[in-house]
Amino acid sequence: MHGRKRASLREQLSAEAREEKAKKLAIYKKAIRVALHHCATNNREGTAWEVNSKMIAMNPDDYELWNHRRPWYLHIWNSSPQSRARLLAGELGLTQMALKRQPKSYLAWLHRRRIIALAFDTDAEAAAAAAVASEDAGTAAAAAEPAAGGTAASPDADADADADADADAEVDAEAAASAAVPGAAALPAAPAAPLCDLSAELALCATFLELDQRNFHCHNYRRWLLARSGTPPADDAAFCEALIARSPSNYSAWHQRSQALSRLAAETREPGTPAAGAALGLTMVASELELVRGAIFTEPDDSSPWFYHRWLLAQLAASLGVSGAPVPSMLVATAAGRGHCPADDCDPGLAGWQSVRAAPSPEALPEAAGTETDEAVRLLRAELAACRELRALEEEAGAGAAPAHLGTVGLGPGKWPSLAEATVLQLLREAGRADDADLKAEEAAFDRLLAVDPRHAAFYRYARRKGSSALARGLMREARAMPAGGAAT
Repeated sequence: MHGRKRASLREQLSAEAREEKAKKLAIYKKAIRVALHHCATNNREGTAWEVNSKMIAMNPDDYELWNHRRPWYLHIWNSSPQSRARLLAGELGLTQMALKRQPKSYLAWLHRRRIIALAFDTDAEAAAAAAVASEDAGTAAAAAEPAAGGTAASPDADADADADADADAEVDAEAAASAAVPGAAALPAAPAAPLCDLSAELALCATFLELDQRNFHCHNYRRWLLARSGTPPADDAAFCEALIARSPSNYSAWHQRSQALSRLAAETREPGTPAAGAALGLTMVASELELVRGAIFTEPDDSSPWFYHRWLLAQLAASLGVSGAPVPSMLVATAAGRGHCPADDCDPGLAGWQSVRAAPSPEALPEAAGTETDEAVRLLRAELAACRELRALEEEAGAGAAPAHLGTVGLGPGKWPSLAEATVLQLLREAGRADDADLKAEEAAFDRLLAVDPRHAAFYRYARRKGSSALARGLMREARAMPAGGAAT
């Protein structure tokens, strides 16, 4: 654990425990030597499949073992359709066992996704057939060679035999069952059609996220399943809200909720439907602002809910008719939130920044329905008041000191609410709804940002110099969807 010396942990092991650990390591080294020899010689006969499976269960992060396995199961999948259900069950069992050992194994999640894609995607099946057809002649000959012909000899046959026996003793019965050779009697019974139950896969994801809700590997895999399972977006949004209630810092849950609500808004078309360039209508935005406000007041220094808050402000920007060309990504949410800027006098065209045009006058703004515009302004004013309340609470509690958990980052209290306040004020000015007091408040917000977050002073000076467009137009590029991933996961 954190703050404990590694040496002290080793010293806690008894002599017997150290001896047992050394014995297991020796067994593993012998077994992996056999498995890698099979990989090097393209050996797919005898116990090669079983040894490969056992070693993957013991070490899911060895990419060579997975690479050796893939053309093998693709060949079985295409040459023996009657064995597909049993093959699928065996591979899913293997990956589940591997993920129990290493829940964040890139290779195990990728293998599980590939094997399920075979059962549902015709394109994946065609690609699998092409992969099998392109195998080299030596591999094909090895696959077709009768067992009587034997396999390539190991560099050390006695060591190989010992390694097989020792590996069998170390891998439990569950590993041995899931490591059976496809087509053999030890294969699990074939499941009933369809080949794979996606609802069971989603339930498995829920179990993994119950254990570690920040596992972005599982979040990405679940998102891939949702695209194929037909899960109602309302159910997905409820699932994400439950994760957020447990941990407001779960960026993956906030991101997935933005995706689910965008689909839900597109399907329902209820009153207050999204404006051009927006994903949500004002009714839904108002509800979500209430949700994220609770998370923000709970932990003001957590960036995850603030990024979701910026995405909601982007919906209001579209409702106000703030000019700018929205794009499907909200990647600039992270850049603007963290204050990245190439240099003090950076050109907005650098590093992927889009050019910023001059702010239009109120007369040049597109006419929108008065009720919708008024409601968007009312929501912005409410957020402005909430940000000021939160900033005052932070300044009172922090007394100018940086939060303890941020260490030497150099942030003072009120950075995030001050950034949100500056953004809201720029939106109001962009829409022609700001008065003189708002203009002065905007300047004061930037002064506070320069004081509490000097690391990003260049970005704040850039935003101030560009006036009403620097932050407001960035929001228009965020209106469609939050970016996948994030520091909080």
